[in-house]
Parts: sequence; structure tokens; C-alpha cells
Amino acid sequence: MNYYLGSEENYQVILDEFERTPLITYTMYQKEQTKKYKQNPFITDNWTYNELADTYTCPNNREVKFRNYSTRTDKYGVKRQLKIYECESCFDCPVRNLWTRSTSAKNRVIQRNGNWEYFKAHARELLTRDVPGDIYRKRKIDVESAFGNLKANLALNRFSVRGKDKITQELGFVLMLLNLRKFRKSRKDIKKQVF
Repeated sequence: MNYYLGSEENYQVILDEFERTPLITYTMYQKEQTKKYKQNPFITDNWTYNELADTYTCPNNREVKFRNYSTRTDKYGVKRQLKIYECESCFDCPVRNLWTRSTSAKNRVIQRNGNWEYFKAHARELLTRDVPGDIYRKRKIDVESAFGNLKANLALNRFSVRGKDKITQELGFVLMLLNLRKFRKSRKDIKKQVF
């Protein structure tokens, strides 16, 4: 598994190997929810897709047609199947300078990864439902704040040991420290209420 939580590989592993529901957001999830993102006509996610012709329509009303399939391998060794689309003609396009700074006369090319698009749509759908969305929002408050506390207040940005067993032990000590701090704070609160 790579280090990006909401990645294609991680969604695949969670569903296939762990047989669980992935309640994690992908990198662009929060940004995609904004009005500015949804109304930007130059973002290819906002382009009109014609399923029968397998084409997209760019902001200048030109067709972006399917060109070929491609297989790409990322730095983690994961192979991705992509569909490559190319605009029919970007020559003399009046809006070209709004989506690129390139001076070459090449046509606009976009890539689509069907597997990744499926995982993103699945994650969006899960996070907007009542029950899974509530679980995710609660986890952000309950769990992720503890890790933020470790990094910000206890300055635990990296482990001081190497090896899985040693890291597990060090993390155990750190989490025990957090629990003792919570316990001490709750005891102080109880004493204030009694006296």
C-alpha cells in the first residue's frame, strides 16, 4: 500500500483484501465540494460526456474524442489502465490561454482512469450518505485529533527506533502517555467538582 490514504491502490486493498468499506477521502475530495471547483468550465470533470460517442465536449464546444488505451506504471509499481482523449482541434481556440500557458500548437489531451473514477464515485456516494458520513465525521473528531495532538503538542513527528516491533512498542508508550494525561486531567476536573 502506498502512503496516500485515499489512493486507487488503497481503495482496492481495503475492498479486496480486507473486505471492508473504505471511509476515507481522496486528495481532491474537499476541493471538489466547493462552488468554485464545480463552476470552473476548464476542469475536465465538469465537461459534458457523451457516453454513446465516448467523447467529451470542451468549453469551446469542440469534441474531445477517444484516441487510444494506455498502461502507465507509477513509482510504486502499480499499473493503471488509462483512456486517452484528444481534442479534434485546438488551433485558433479563443479560450486556449485560459487552460494552458503552453505556446505549442498541440491539441488538448486528457486521461481517464476508469477504475479510479469508480473508486472516487463510490467514496463520494458513501460520504454523502447519512450513516457512513456520520461515522466519517465522528472519526475526524475522535481519532484524528489524537494524532494531531501527538504531532503538535508532543512533537512526535517521527519515531526514534527502527523495525516494526520497536515502533509498535514506542507507539504503545506514547499512546499510554496520552491516556495518562487524559486520566490526570479528568481527576483534576473531579476534584474541582467535589470541593
